[in-house]
Amino acid sequence: MPTAEAVPPRNALARLVAVVTPLGRVVALAAVVAGAVGYALGWRELVAVAWTGAALWLIALLHLVGSSGVEVSLRLPRDRVVAGERAPATVAVRNPLRRRAVGLTVEVPVGSGLAEVHVPSLAHGHSHEDVFVVPTSRRGVIALGPARIVRGDPIGLVRRESAEAAATRLLVHPRTLAMPSTSTGFVRDLEGRATRDLTDSDVSFQSLREYVPGDPVRHIHWRSTAKTGVHMVRRFEETRRSHIMVALSLHAGDYGDGAPGPVPDSAGGAAGIPPGGTTVAAGSAAGALAASTADAEFELAVSVVGSLGARAIVDARTVQVVASADRSARRARRLPTVPTLPGLARTAARSGPPGSRSARLRRLATVTRDRLLDDLAEIGASDRAASLVELARAAADEVAGVSVVFLVCGTGAAPAAIRAAAVGFPPGVQVVAVVCDPEVEPGLRRLGDLSVLTIGYLKDLRGALQRSAS
Repeated sequence: MPTAEAVPPRNALARLVAVVTPLGRVVALAAVVAGAVGYALGWRELVAVAWTGAALWLIALLHLVGSSGVEVSLRLPRDRVVAGERAPATVAVRNPLRRRAVGLTVEVPVGSGLAEVHVPSLAHGHSHEDVFVVPTSRRGVIALGPARIVRGDPIGLVRRESAEAAATRLLVHPRTLAMPSTSTGFVRDLEGRATRDLTDSDVSFQSLREYVPGDPVRHIHWRSTAKTGVHMVRRFEETRRSHIMVALSLHAGDYGDGAPGPVPDSAGGAAGIPPGGTTVAAGSAAGALAASTADAEFELAVSVVGSLGARAIVDARTVQVVASADRSARRARRLPTVPTLPGLARTAARSGPPGSRSARLRRLATVTRDRLLDDLAEIGASDRAASLVELARAAADEVAGVSVVFLVCGTGAAPAAIRAAAVGFPPGVQVVAVVCDPEVEPGLRRLGDLSVLTIGYLKDLRGALQRSAS
């Protein structure tokens, strides 16, 4: 008869050691030492300590006998929320066994924090659900799960974990502002909006003027010419469309006095505790998320980019949203050594086409509003990212036909750097720099053809853009 393969003693011992906590090791060592010394010296007190430790260990091991057998699921009603919105998550536990399931604890990692769900004893076919609120005070990507069942003794000598539900993630979008339409631009197009600028070739008729040598004959208005005896040609209002580019600097030096923090990937902050006792404990990284000046500037800048890009997408305008790329990605990659002549070898370096600046540019998705905000939820500032000037030069080379450019940065970008970033775009392109400086009064400066907007709050963006367009 076939027999079940025996578990090697070494593997069984390794699994036993894996479930022992540091406290369990201390108690086991203390019991062994107390027993050895007690029996050697005849100290009854130490013998009693040894047997007490052995009893505690026996009780602890009994808690690991068998398996829980319950089914655990982790559900999120929405996988996208805006920073500050309520984001509930549900942990459901069901007992499919014929016997009663003892009470247990389900732990769900929430970023660098931890949610604990205490499940009571469940009869056959019964289930238990508990809801906890994921803290979403900051933009970022929060990893949830996998949910794991934790079994152990009340004292904490042993602890065994088993993953039961797949991991998921919650995208916390930046806050955005409802913006006015972006239909008027600076690229001529027959489907654009008519402006007050006059041209000799378009579809929006405005008036007539006398013929000037060189005017196209097809624009001569023959009926008016017959009436006046002078050749008259049509004059049109120029129609323009918006091809917008929004460029966000991810260079840490362009924001405040210090580098903004990394992309928030933890729950951060304290969560509400709903009835049922579910708690979310914030990790050490989450507790350090006190926003500095640089952090506040960067988060405001991300919200500005999200507002401008989302409005253009909703208006079905041509829009490009770009951000700084990591400079380290542009390092030359060494190829394998290629033998040429006996005793000689050569190596080659490859870093893209000569003079290419595309590596300084990172394009964000603009297919839908949610896709753009998904990308914005994941980005973060870095000292290795391309500066505002490098980003603008790369964008001017890579993106053609742009009519309006928004350069978004913080107070770390000097006026000279902003001007240097703007001069790289072709003539006729309107460049608007948006400098994010939290809690300051909004302002507008003109540096030649460059408009520099300073905003202190996201709500200031709408009025600042209207003033710059007037």
